Amino acid sequence: MRLLYASHAERDPLKGAAWADLSLLEALRRRGHEVEEVWNFGSPRRIRHDNLHLLLEAPERCARVVLKRQAERSFDVVLINQPLGWKAGQALKGRWPTTLYVARSHGWEPRVSEELSASGRGEKGSRGLVRRVASGLLRPKLHAQNTKVARVADGIVVCSVDDRTWMRERYVLSEKRVLAMPPGIASEFLSSPAPSIGQERLRRLLYVGQFDPFKAPEVAAAAMARVFAAEPGSTATWVCAAAHHAQVKELFPLEVRGRVTLRAWMPREDLLRVYDEGGIYFFPSYFEGFAQSFLEAMARGAIVLASRIDGMREAIRDGENGFLFEPGAAEAMAARALALIADPERAGEVGRKARRTAEGFTWDAAAEKFEHFISSLGGAGRG
Repeated sequence: MRLLYASHAERDPLKGAAWADLSLLEALRRRGHEVEEVWNFGSPRRIRHDNLHLLLEAPERCARVVLKRQAERSFDVVLINQPLGWKAGQALKGRWPTTLYVARSHGWEPRVSEELSASGRGEKGSRGLVRRVASGLLRPKLHAQNTKVARVADGIVVCSVDDRTWMRERYVLSEKRVLAMPPGIASEFLSSPAPSIGQERLRRLLYVGQFDPFKAPEVAAAAMARVFAAEPGSTATWVCAAAHHAQVKELFPLEVRGRVTLRAWMPREDLLRVYDEGGIYFFPSYFEGFAQSFLEAMARGAIVLASRIDGMREAIRDGENGFLFEPGAAEAMAARALALIADPERAGEVGRKARRTAEGFTWDAAAEKFEHFISSLGGAGRG
């Protein structure tokens, strides 16, 4: 299979979605496929406003880059991060009808908006009224691009079964056209044994994730603060972009902020050591496709407390290899964390089962799923 991958994002392995796609592409190469990459196809910009750029400029840029590469090489599959590939997909259909256009989504934007609205976490925060109104006017037009992708793409790759179900129902798509492909875990997270769980490790709480409304950082902070109040020896490490550290601090009562260590994004080998130190991992998102971070925590034997949604619901068996909660349940998460600190023997059993679960999530397994999907669409499969 000759595959061209195109993304509007930068080729940054420290960012979750980019790292996931890089890992998939590398796994496909290991399995004998020819893969070329195009990143940051939206640059240089003429339109500085983000949403206007995505609406008026980026789809054309994507089409131009993809068609130029296709004319030079003639790929079997063109894989484009949604929702900007619709114009390239239309052109491919007209000029290279045997080439498959496949859309890749780490979080289908109309669904994300719906989930955030349902949770009461829509257009809020520090954005001014004018910007919120402008975004509200542009959002339907941006979402219309997703509809175009759903109509023109030969196949769509999403992360979770919940994503796939939503896509099929919203756009009336056949089962064959949508693949739910869980991510894999970096090999270094599985190449060494997970450290044991005891009270000392359990008292070290952990959060790793973007500082975005859909990640529910305020819920993680509220749960941690409740644990701090009841367990004087407990501390927390919080990993996110350094630019958001001041906002994270504001989520905690002043008297406990000193118990929270803030860390910036780091290479995965350094992040592994952070996971090894933390015993209880909070992941209370309102929406996720199929996040990698909670799987990484499971791979290192940490106890994951997560929302009962999407990929977490697929991977975690509540009470066996982790714990699931309704979104927003900070008090229940804190209560569970305190119960685990008081019962390290049970926590250790849960951590060992978490590790065994994580061992089933590899990028070679994801690449194999992708191969079968391409074959089912009528394209080149393995080899």
